[in-house]
Amino acid sequence: MPKRAYVIAADPGAKGAICSLGSDKSIAFIDYTENTLELAEWLKSYSPGDVKMAAVEDVHSIFGMSAKSNFTFGKNTGILHGLLRGLGYSLDLIQPKTWQKAIGVKTKGKDIKKEVASIITRLYPSCEIYTSRKHLLDGRSDALALAHYLSIKYSL
Repeated sequence: MPKRAYVIAADPGAKGAICSLGSDKSIAFIDYTENTLELAEWLKSYSPGDVKMAAVEDVHSIFGMSAKSNFTFGKNTGILHGLLRGLGYSLDLIQPKTWQKAIGVKTKGKDIKKEVASIITRLYPSCEIYTSRKHLLDGRSDALALAHYLSIKYSL
């Protein structure tokens, strides 16, 4: 039986998430938390030898956001970079437009989140990207979309 391989993708937003996608199409999430130890423990459950690639969205400060929001965004991104590299994973930085184009996103502006969720739900019908009240967990949908892109790019 072939060994299962994974890609790990992170959406570093304040309501972000980390997703692992297995070669057997298994999906696991951890929603972003400020508890770095909790994130590290979740990531350590995957052996670096089993993780083909990890990625964090290559994002930057966003014009119009408050300084506090931008600072928090940057801090989350730095924590994720440090955790992934510190645990020995190969790390790729992917711009949102790159993975969005690859999965077929055509929308611009605020409706991108809805289109990403729609595409991801078609690709992975059993994925858990909505709350029990049907509210979108956009960090999860973006993280899984990025993981899907990685699975194609690195032939998972």
